[in-house]
Amino acid sequence: MPSPIRVRVGTEPTMPPVGEDGNEDVDVYVHADRSAMKVSLRAERALRVRPATREDQAQVVRLIAADRPVVPFPAAAPAGWDRRPDRTVLVLHDEDGLLLGAMAVHRRTTAGRLTGGVAWLHCREAPDAAEVLVRTVVAGSSGLTAVTAFTDPPPWPPHLAGLSLHRRSATTRAFLAHGFRAMDHRLLLHRPAAPAADGPRPPDDRPLWVSPEGTLHRGRGAEGPPAPAVLWRRNLPRALDEVDRAGGRDVLATVDLLAPGACELATVLAGFEFEELDLLRSLVLA
Repeated sequence: MPSPIRVRVGTEPTMPPVGEDGNEDVDVYVHADRSAMKVSLRAERALRVRPATREDQAQVVRLIAADRPVVPFPAAAPAGWDRRPDRTVLVLHDEDGLLLGAMAVHRRTTAGRLTGGVAWLHCREAPDAAEVLVRTVVAGSSGLTAVTAFTDPPPWPPHLAGLSLHRRSATTRAFLAHGFRAMDHRLLLHRPAAPAADGPRPPDDRPLWVSPEGTLHRGRGAEGPPAPAVLWRRNLPRALDEVDRAGGRDVLATVDLLAPGACELATVLAGFEFEELDLLRSLVLA
Protein backbone atom coordinates (compact mmCIF):
# COMPACT_ATOMS: atom_id res chain seq x y z
CA MET A 1 0.00 0.00 0.00
CA PRO A 2 1.35 3.48 -0.78
CA SER A 3 2.08 5.81 2.09
CA PRO A 4 -0.38 8.67 2.75
CA ILE A 5 -0.61 11.26 -0.02
CA ARG A 6 0.65 14.71 0.90
CA VAL A 7 -0.69 18.01 -0.43
CA ARG A 8 1.39 21.05 -1.38
CA VAL A 9 0.08 24.33 -2.76
CA GLY A 10 2.28 26.46 -4.97
CA THR A 11 2.45 28.65 -8.05
CA GLU A 12 4.28 26.37 -10.46
CA PRO A 13 2.84 23.20 -11.98
CA THR A 14 6.19 21.39 -11.88
CA MET A 15 6.11 17.91 -10.40
CA PRO A 16 8.63 17.22 -7.61
CA PRO A 17 11.45 14.74 -8.34
CA VAL A 18 10.78 11.07 -7.73
CA GLY A 19 13.00 8.14 -6.88
CA GLU A 20 14.85 6.20 -9.56
CA ASP A 21 13.25 2.92 -8.53
CA GLY A 22 9.86 4.07 -9.85
CA ASN A 23 8.02 3.19 -6.64
CA GLU A 24 8.55 6.25 -4.45
CA ASP A 25 5.41 8.15 -3.48
CA VAL A 26 5.44 11.85 -4.29
CA ASP A 27 3.41 14.89 -3.32
CA VAL A 28 0.02 15.79 -4.68
CA TYR A 29 0.60 19.18 -6.26
CA VAL A 30 -2.19 21.78 -6.43
CA HIS A 31 -1.96 24.99 -8.44
CA ALA A 32 -2.43 28.13 -6.36
CA ASP A 33 -5.30 29.25 -8.63
CA ARG A 34 -6.95 25.82 -8.16
CA SER A 35 -7.82 25.64 -11.87
CA ALA A 36 -6.00 22.32 -12.25
CA MET A 37 -4.11 19.78 -10.25
CA LYS A 38 -1.36 17.33 -11.11
CA VAL A 39 -1.07 14.22 -9.01
CA SER A 40 1.25 11.26 -8.78
CA LEU A 41 0.23 8.52 -6.39
CA ARG A 42 3.28 6.59 -7.53
CA ALA A 43 6.06 7.65 -9.82
CA GLU A 44 4.66 5.71 -12.78
CA ARG A 45 1.11 7.06 -12.54
CA ALA A 46 0.44 10.77 -13.03
CA LEU A 47 -3.14 12.02 -12.63
CA ARG A 48 -4.78 15.36 -13.24
CA VAL A 49 -7.96 17.12 -12.11
CA ARG A 50 -9.50 19.60 -14.55
CA PRO A 51 -12.89 21.03 -15.53
CA ALA A 52 -15.00 18.64 -17.59
CA THR A 53 -15.61 19.19 -21.31
CA ARG A 54 -18.32 17.94 -23.66
CA GLU A 55 -15.95 15.22 -24.83
CA ASP A 56 -15.96 13.77 -21.30
CA GLN A 57 -19.72 13.21 -21.20
CA ALA A 58 -19.80 9.51 -22.14
CA GLN A 59 -17.16 8.60 -19.56
CA VAL A 60 -18.79 10.73 -16.85
CA VAL A 61 -22.16 9.04 -17.47
CA ARG A 62 -20.54 5.61 -17.14
CA LEU A 63 -18.97 6.65 -13.83
CA ILE A 64 -22.35 7.82 -12.54
CA ALA A 65 -24.11 4.64 -13.65
CA ALA A 66 -21.54 2.43 -11.96
CA ASP A 67 -22.22 3.99 -8.54
CA ARG A 68 -26.01 4.19 -8.62
CA PRO A 69 -27.87 2.80 -5.59
CA VAL A 70 -29.68 -0.50 -5.98
CA VAL A 71 -33.22 0.63 -6.80
CA PRO A 72 -35.73 -0.86 -9.27
CA PHE A 73 -35.39 1.80 -11.95
CA PRO A 74 -35.26 0.52 -15.54
CA ALA A 75 -32.92 3.28 -16.75
CA ALA A 76 -29.32 2.06 -16.56
CA ALA A 77 -27.76 5.52 -16.66
CA PRO A 78 -28.66 9.22 -16.80
CA ALA A 79 -28.73 10.92 -20.19
CA GLY A 80 -25.96 13.32 -19.18
CA TRP A 81 -24.28 14.90 -16.22
CA ASP A 82 -25.35 17.77 -13.98
CA ARG A 83 -25.14 21.04 -15.96
CA ARG A 84 -26.64 23.47 -13.46
CA PRO A 85 -25.09 26.92 -13.87
CA ASP A 86 -24.03 27.19 -10.22
CA ARG A 87 -21.93 24.02 -10.37
CA THR A 88 -18.58 23.06 -11.84
CA VAL A 89 -17.94 19.46 -12.88
CA LEU A 90 -14.34 18.36 -12.37
CA VAL A 91 -12.85 15.15 -13.74
CA LEU A 92 -9.85 13.10 -12.66
CA HIS A 93 -7.97 11.38 -15.47
CA ASP A 94 -4.70 9.58 -16.12
CA GLU A 95 -2.03 10.29 -18.74
CA ASP A 96 -4.01 8.39 -21.39
CA GLY A 97 -7.16 10.45 -20.85
CA LEU A 98 -9.07 7.69 -19.06
CA LEU A 99 -11.49 9.21 -16.55
CA LEU A 100 -11.09 7.73 -13.08
CA GLY A 101 -13.53 10.02 -11.28
CA ALA A 102 -15.82 13.02 -11.57
CA MET A 103 -17.54 15.37 -9.14
CA ALA A 104 -19.74 18.46 -9.15
CA VAL A 105 -18.74 21.28 -6.79
CA HIS A 106 -20.19 24.70 -6.05
CA ARG A 107 -19.68 27.90 -4.06
CA ARG A 108 -22.58 29.98 -2.80
CA THR A 109 -23.00 33.18 -0.81
CA THR A 110 -25.95 33.08 1.57
CA ALA A 111 -26.59 35.73 4.22
CA GLY A 112 -23.04 36.99 3.77
CA ARG A 113 -21.50 33.53 4.28
CA LEU A 114 -19.44 31.89 1.54
CA THR A 115 -20.04 28.15 1.54
CA GLY A 116 -18.88 25.31 -0.66
CA GLY A 117 -20.20 21.88 -1.40
CA VAL A 118 -19.92 18.63 -3.32
CA ALA A 119 -23.18 17.85 -5.09
CA TRP A 120 -22.03 14.39 -6.22
CA LEU A 121 -18.85 12.38 -6.67
CA HIS A 122 -18.34 9.15 -8.62
CA CYS A 123 -15.17 7.09 -9.03
CA ARG A 124 -16.25 3.42 -9.27
CA GLU A 125 -15.21 3.20 -5.62
CA ALA A 126 -11.50 3.24 -6.46
CA PRO A 127 -9.82 4.31 -3.18
CA ASP A 128 -7.01 6.29 -4.87
CA ALA A 129 -9.45 8.23 -7.04
CA ALA A 130 -11.73 9.00 -4.09
CA GLU A 131 -8.72 10.15 -2.07
CA VAL A 132 -7.52 12.58 -4.74
CA LEU A 133 -10.96 14.06 -5.35
CA VAL A 134 -11.67 14.60 -1.65
CA ARG A 135 -8.24 16.17 -1.16
CA THR A 136 -9.05 18.53 -4.03
CA VAL A 137 -12.19 19.63 -2.16
CA VAL A 138 -10.33 20.13 1.11
CA ALA A 139 -7.49 22.02 -0.60
CA GLY A 140 -10.04 24.45 -2.07
CA SER A 141 -11.94 25.00 1.19
CA SER A 142 -9.81 27.83 2.54
CA GLY A 143 -11.92 30.88 3.36
CA LEU A 144 -15.24 29.02 3.28
CA THR A 145 -17.47 29.11 6.35
CA ALA A 146 -18.87 25.65 5.65
CA VAL A 147 -18.32 22.76 3.24
CA THR A 148 -21.00 20.12 2.76
CA ALA A 149 -21.39 17.05 0.56
CA PHE A 150 -24.38 15.13 -0.84
CA THR A 151 -27.05 17.45 0.57
CA ASP A 152 -28.89 18.05 -2.75
CA PRO A 153 -30.67 15.39 -4.85
CA PRO A 154 -28.88 14.72 -8.16
CA PRO A 155 -30.86 15.36 -11.37
CA TRP A 156 -31.06 11.66 -12.34
CA PRO A 157 -33.21 8.87 -10.88
CA PRO A 158 -33.76 8.08 -8.11
CA HIS A 159 -33.09 11.76 -7.21
CA LEU A 160 -31.91 10.91 -3.70
CA ALA A 161 -29.65 13.13 -1.64
CA GLY A 162 -26.99 11.38 0.39
CA LEU A 163 -24.02 9.06 0.04
CA SER A 164 -24.81 5.35 0.05
CA LEU A 165 -23.44 3.59 3.12
CA HIS A 166 -23.68 0.10 1.60
CA ARG A 167 -22.37 0.74 -1.94
CA ARG A 168 -19.98 3.69 -1.48
CA SER A 169 -17.60 2.51 1.23
CA ALA A 170 -14.38 3.79 -0.41
CA THR A 171 -15.83 7.26 -0.98
CA THR A 172 -17.24 7.31 2.55
CA ARG A 173 -13.84 6.43 4.03
CA ALA A 174 -12.12 9.15 2.00
CA PHE A 175 -14.49 11.86 3.26
CA LEU A 176 -14.38 10.70 6.88
CA ALA A 177 -10.57 10.46 6.80
CA HIS A 178 -10.36 14.15 5.85
CA GLY A 179 -12.58 15.61 8.54
CA PHE A 180 -16.09 15.23 7.12
CA ARG A 181 -18.80 14.01 9.49
CA ALA A 182 -22.35 12.75 8.87
CA MET A 183 -25.10 15.31 9.49
CA ASP A 184 -28.17 13.65 7.89
CA HIS A 185 -29.23 10.00 7.88
CA ARG A 186 -32.01 8.83 5.55
CA LEU A 187 -33.19 5.25 5.44
CA LEU A 188 -34.19 4.07 1.94
CA LEU A 189 -36.83 1.32 1.90
CA HIS A 190 -38.42 -0.73 -0.88
CA ARG A 191 -41.67 -2.71 -1.28
CA PRO A 192 -41.55 -5.06 -4.30
CA ALA A 193 -44.42 -4.94 -6.78
CA ALA A 194 -47.17 -7.51 -6.51
CA PRO A 195 -47.40 -9.82 -9.55
CA ALA A 196 -49.55 -8.34 -12.29
CA ALA A 197 -52.67 -10.39 -13.06
CA ASP A 198 -52.57 -9.62 -16.80
CA GLY A 199 -48.92 -10.33 -17.52
CA PRO A 200 -45.62 -8.40 -17.26
CA ARG A 201 -45.69 -4.73 -16.45
CA PRO A 202 -44.65 -2.18 -19.10
CA PRO A 203 -40.86 -1.66 -19.08
CA ASP A 204 -41.21 2.09 -18.43
CA ASP A 205 -43.16 1.67 -15.18
CA ARG A 206 -41.42 3.68 -12.49
CA PRO A 207 -41.59 2.98 -8.78
CA LEU A 208 -43.96 5.08 -6.74
CA TRP A 209 -42.90 7.00 -3.65
CA VAL A 210 -44.44 7.26 -0.22
CA SER A 211 -45.02 10.95 0.43
CA PRO A 212 -44.39 12.53 3.86
CA GLU A 213 -48.06 12.10 4.84
CA GLY A 214 -48.26 8.43 3.80
CA THR A 215 -49.89 8.71 0.35
CA LEU A 216 -48.25 7.67 -2.94
CA HIS A 217 -47.02 9.79 -5.81
CA ARG A 218 -45.02 9.47 -9.04
CA GLY A 219 -41.74 11.18 -9.78
CA ARG A 220 -39.01 11.68 -7.24
CA GLY A 221 -38.92 11.25 -3.48
CA ALA A 222 -40.74 14.03 -1.66
CA GLU A 223 -38.84 16.08 0.89
CA GLY A 224 -40.34 17.50 4.04
CA PRO A 225 -41.10 16.59 7.64
CA PRO A 226 -43.07 13.32 7.94
CA ALA A 227 -46.59 13.26 9.32
CA PRO A 228 -47.43 11.31 12.48
CA ALA A 229 -47.39 7.53 12.13
CA VAL A 230 -51.15 7.40 12.72
CA LEU A 231 -51.67 9.25 9.42
CA TRP A 232 -49.45 6.76 7.61
CA ARG A 233 -51.44 3.86 9.07
CA ARG A 234 -54.63 5.45 7.73
CA ASN A 235 -53.43 6.49 4.25
CA LEU A 236 -50.91 3.84 3.26
CA PRO A 237 -53.10 0.65 3.23
CA ARG A 238 -55.64 2.25 0.88
CA ALA A 239 -52.94 3.54 -1.45
CA LEU A 240 -51.07 0.21 -1.59
CA ASP A 241 -54.29 -1.73 -2.23
CA GLU A 242 -55.08 0.51 -5.21
CA VAL A 243 -51.58 0.02 -6.60
CA ASP A 244 -51.78 -3.76 -6.25
CA ARG A 245 -55.22 -3.96 -7.89
CA ALA A 246 -53.91 -1.93 -10.85
CA GLY A 247 -51.17 -4.47 -11.56
CA GLY A 248 -48.60 -3.53 -8.98
CA ARG A 249 -45.56 -1.29 -8.88
CA ASP A 250 -42.45 -1.14 -6.77
CA VAL A 251 -42.78 1.46 -4.03
CA LEU A 252 -39.95 3.38 -2.39
CA ALA A 253 -39.90 5.31 0.88
CA THR A 254 -37.38 7.32 2.84
CA VAL A 255 -37.28 7.97 6.57
CA ASP A 256 -35.24 10.79 8.11
CA LEU A 257 -33.72 8.95 11.04
CA LEU A 258 -33.07 12.19 12.94
CA ALA A 259 -36.69 13.35 12.75
CA PRO A 260 -39.13 12.84 15.65
CA GLY A 261 -40.99 9.54 15.36
CA ALA A 262 -38.54 8.07 12.85
CA CYS A 263 -38.39 4.65 14.52
CA GLU A 264 -42.20 4.41 14.63
CA LEU A 265 -42.47 5.35 10.95
CA ALA A 266 -39.87 2.74 9.99
CA THR A 267 -41.82 0.15 11.98
CA VAL A 268 -45.04 1.09 10.17
CA LEU A 269 -43.36 0.65 6.79
CA ALA A 270 -41.89 -2.70 7.84
CA GLY A 271 -45.44 -3.81 8.67
CA PHE A 272 -46.38 -3.12 5.03
CA GLU A 273 -43.52 -5.30 3.71
CA PHE A 274 -41.01 -2.52 3.11
CA GLU A 275 -37.40 -3.64 3.46
CA GLU A 276 -34.25 -1.57 3.89
CA LEU A 277 -32.27 -0.93 0.70
CA ASP A 278 -29.66 1.52 1.93
CA LEU A 279 -28.71 4.24 4.38
CA LEU A 280 -27.97 7.60 2.78
CA ARG A 281 -25.84 10.20 4.57
CA SER A 282 -25.05 13.86 3.92
CA LEU A 283 -21.71 15.15 5.19
CA VAL A 284 -20.19 18.37 6.55
CA LEU A 285 -16.54 19.30 6.99
CA ALA A 286 -16.13 19.56 10.75
